[in-house]
Amino acid sequence: MVPHQATENYTNDVMKFLDEAIGALRKASSRKAAHGWFAATVLGMMIGMDRLGVTSVIRALELAPRYDSAVRLFRSKAWNLEDAEDARAGFVAENAPLVKVAGWPVQVMDGTKVLKEGWRMPAVKRLYQESGNSSKAEFIGGRAGGLPCTWSWFR
Repeated sequence: MVPHQATENYTNDVMKFLDEAIGALRKASSRKAAHGWFAATVLGMMIGMDRLGVTSVIRALELAPRYDSAVRLFRSKAWNLEDAEDARAGFVAENAPLVKVAGWPVQVMDGTKVLKEGWRMPAVKRLYQESGNSSKAEFIGGRAGGLPCTWSWFR
């Protein structure tokens, strides 16, 4: 196979997967137009270079005259969040079986610490500095956050 053909096949596979993933969420929308804006928003978030909300989606997809239509998606009653969550969970369960050890799903946790200068700020607490660098203080004032997720394999 020529390298160009391999890249083209990979691109086609990725586009097919994206089409299936976004298409699985179609049942959460009562209107075709709302689903179209949802698909455009997801695609814009994927290819956008900055993280400025709707503005970055508009900029990534060059939809400048359609800003109001994109913003309306987030307050529209044409789609239901609970139905979207159920559809997403069903798609993931079908396409990405959970990794299990001794019958239990593997949970992964990732956390981060953000240094803050002031101690009298909301959610600022004393955090242990895990760095091996001896020039850093043992404790810092900051905010800690984390996100648990379940490990799965995509077929």
